[in-house]
Amino acid sequence: MVERNWKMGAAIVLTVLVVVGVGRFAYLGQLQEHRFQLMSQCSAGGSVGIKSCTELIKYEPDNATAYSQRAFAHQVSGEHQRAISDYENALRVQPNHVFSLLNRGRLYGELKQYEPAIRDFSTVITMPLSEGFSTQEYRQDASRGRAEAYEALGKYKLAIADYTKLIQHDPEAGWIAETRGRLYYKAGHYGKAVKDFTALLRGSPNSSFYLFGRGQAYYKKKDYQRAITDFNRVIEIAPRHIAAILYRADIFAATGQKGEAIVELQKAVALDPSFHPARRMLKRLKSEVSAAPKF
Repeated sequence: MVERNWKMGAAIVLTVLVVVGVGRFAYLGQLQEHRFQLMSQCSAGGSVGIKSCTELIKYEPDNATAYSQRAFAHQVSGEHQRAISDYENALRVQPNHVFSLLNRGRLYGELKQYEPAIRDFSTVITMPLSEGFSTQEYRQDASRGRAEAYEALGKYKLAIADYTKLIQHDPEAGWIAETRGRLYYKAGHYGKAVKDFTALLRGSPNSSFYLFGRGQAYYKKKDYQRAITDFNRVIEIAPRHIAAILYRADIFAATGQKGEAIVELQKAVALDPSFHPARRMLKRLKSEVSAAPKF
């Protein structure tokens, strides 16, 4: 009888253990499924994403990706301070979290806080490729962001250096050479600007934008013949390009051809009567011509 009771008791205990074990396993499975669901919803953005990220962080307070995704959702919705705070939390957990560094750098740029933006982008650029999911593509994104921040601060030499590295990685990307050409112009390196725009025109010979950029650089070099040739082509392609007409008028005036300059300015004013630079220059030249001695 005792042996029988012992066996029954052991069976009951074993059954209870099995039931508890199965229940625990099922519970853990449900938790894992709920976690995966939160992770998926966390990346959705918007209020749903923010709510899911917040709940996920309660389970996993050291989840840098959850902080980063919640930060991006705040950033998109215009809650900039909350976004920065969450990016800081993500970077506290994982200092080289590349997504947080890139997105915080972009946010600082949007807020015109260029120095901290440059710091974030520089961290990504110098980060070993084996860390923080860093890749060459992310480095290039950071180089572009840093170049734009340098340009905004008027640090054209540093911006040009970043764009030059980008060209080395992607020589077919015309926008990079165009941007560098524009920066060379701003920095007063007109010959280098001419070189970049000339290279671009080999691939797009009818680009009024590239022709105008090169024409401006030639104008600054006082190479008026080449400048007016480019401005003539711009006007052929885009007859209402008032800026090109004004440059052409200015060249005529600078070379003593005031009558031709007046004709050009009249064209500009006819296209846009509210364009005050053309109206002022036209008035001045007419006055000079009227006051000139007649022989």
